[in-house]
Amino acid sequence: MAKSYRAEAMMDTYFARNLSIETPVDPLVRDMSIEIALVPTSTLRDDEYASSIREGDRFELPEIRWDYDSYRLRQDAKPALALVAEFLQNRPGIEVELRSHCDSRGRDAYNQKLSENRAGSAAQYLLDLGVSPDQLHPVGVGEAELLNECSNGVPCSEAKHQENRRTEFLIVRTPETKN
Repeated sequence: MAKSYRAEAMMDTYFARNLSIETPVDPLVRDMSIEIALVPTSTLRDDEYASSIREGDRFELPEIRWDYDSYRLRQDAKPALALVAEFLQNRPGIEVELRSHCDSRGRDAYNQKLSENRAGSAAQYLLDLGVSPDQLHPVGVGEAELLNECSNGVPCSEAKHQENRRTEFLIVRTPETKN
């Protein structure tokens, strides 16, 4: 019987990649290998990469994570956000949603507000770096889009909860879609 799994591949200075994996239906298949190509964040400086971006594309930088019950921007997130700022400043026609998430601990309403504050903190940092406010749309997602099984009442390690405390970027407008 086939099973479904979610995996996240991440490495500093590379975009994180989330994917779904289906095991083979054939019970005789015991091994499976998956190759995951990660894209270096340095491609943000590449005009060819920028021209390939389309509305609806998402990207996540593994360095942009949040401490438990905090919306204070961590020091390790600032270089990654500086890359995003440079990218957006050089491409004024691109607009992004900063989609911030929480783990499942805490009340749903509290986590919604916490995620909104996280998105606001990341957006404010980008604004402080000179990004136009027209390019940024901070959105709090709360705990609605968990990456793993760590929902309410499910015991999980701190590392598993950390996977869910993230900020993603969703391209909502490109120069081609702007009218």
